[in-house]
Amino acid sequence: MQYVFGSGLLFVQPDGEAMTPVQVVALRDVTVDLAFNAKALHAGKWPLAVGRGTGKIPCKAEFAQFIAAGFNAVFFGGAEPAIGMTRTAVDEAHTITAGAVSATHAGAFAIDLGVTKAADGLIFTHVAAAPVGLQYACDDAGGYTFNGSINGTGVLLSYTYDDPTSGRRFDIAKNNIGHTPQFSAVLTETFNGNAMTLTLTTCASSKMTMTSKLEDFTIPSFSFSASANDSGLVGVLDVEEGANYPLVPPTPPVSRFIEDFEQEFDPYHLVTGTWVPFSIVSTAYGNTLQGTISSTANDNSAIQRTIPILSASRFAAKFRILSVNTDDAPIASFYYDDDFQFGFNPRREDAFDSLRRAHLYLQGAEYVVSTAALDVDQWYEVLVAIVAGIGNTVCVIRTLPDNTVIYSTPIGVAVPVLPVNALRFTVDDADLLSEAQFDDVSVNYP
Repeated sequence: MQYVFGSGLLFVQPDGEAMTPVQVVALRDVTVDLAFNAKALHAGKWPLAVGRGTGKIPCKAEFAQFIAAGFNAVFFGGAEPAIGMTRTAVDEAHTITAGAVSATHAGAFAIDLGVTKAADGLIFTHVAAAPVGLQYACDDAGGYTFNGSINGTGVLLSYTYDDPTSGRRFDIAKNNIGHTPQFSAVLTETFNGNAMTLTLTTCASSKMTMTSKLEDFTIPSFSFSASANDSGLVGVLDVEEGANYPLVPPTPPVSRFIEDFEQEFDPYHLVTGTWVPFSIVSTAYGNTLQGTISSTANDNSAIQRTIPILSASRFAAKFRILSVNTDDAPIASFYYDDDFQFGFNPRREDAFDSLRRAHLYLQGAEYVVSTAALDVDQWYEVLVAIVAGIGNTVCVIRTLPDNTVIYSTPIGVAVPVLPVNALRFTVDDADLLSEAQFDDVSVNYP
């Protein structure tokens, strides 16, 4: 069993090899009824038996976007719609000159829709020829004729004209009784990663409705029903669920973790030291943890939060260096109980030309994973893929937001998948801490 939410997605496939499938877009709701006629056998007050008679599957869909191919596919069943459409000019303003007016789109003129007097809205009467008073005649080329006595009068023309380059057009043909366009329909819905799909093999539409309102959108709808195909199959209903699915599914095991600091310090507590040299600041990536400069010995201060036990095979974090000092920046690390498993430190080293370099820690070993200075105020992302085997574990550093890889460093030892259950941020015992920020520190995220 599963839950379903929303109107889902509806697709129709017209019958015919050259016909194009169409998605019914801006779908508002779909109704599918599976119904049978039930006959009861009585020999007293209550039925002795109930039997099913004939069945039917009436359906109805409401949608808010007009698509010519969709109308044609489900209702009219003609050829693919052609390019072109009829446009309408409404109250197009002209002034009668020498007893005549020519429509702006005279070259594509189609149907006259009437003439009114601009000054007071009086309606002109159409006549075949020789108009008098408030009369007019109109030819097939968009030429309007009036009585010369009203030259200089402002008039408003309404008419239709052809636009051969925009829109789609299909003809509503006169067909013989029994002509029934057919199509298959697929209704699919997904909620919380689980899908439900209903496929109806052979459908026919019996009604299409378009209702316009003064202060509302027009919501077309079409009604259709399903029947069996040549193989006797009416449809297929697929529901994604596990075998013996319980009425209340258990909470799935946690396999990954990400810290985005939206809860600020709520989950954290001080595990070493006597003060907290960290703060939460707002950046382009949302809330971010920042280690700040202090001139007081920080006595190895660290904050930590407990996380679910994970088998870590990937580590990632966004980081930015804010100051060019010669001491360590904060370390982001993961522990299993009190065992340090792995961590990352964007630090500056006097031994390497005083350049700020990134260091990776794996089970007590330390690896330099950059060979030149990292820029101050530049956001980076570090990604570590832990793969069994010597030299298979790789640390990648790339710039953000363009994701340009600037370092890719293989780790030349065999690193196993590591168990972790705590995230810790630490500063060492130097008198001056280099400022840095961390965000989106994660385990096992792709």
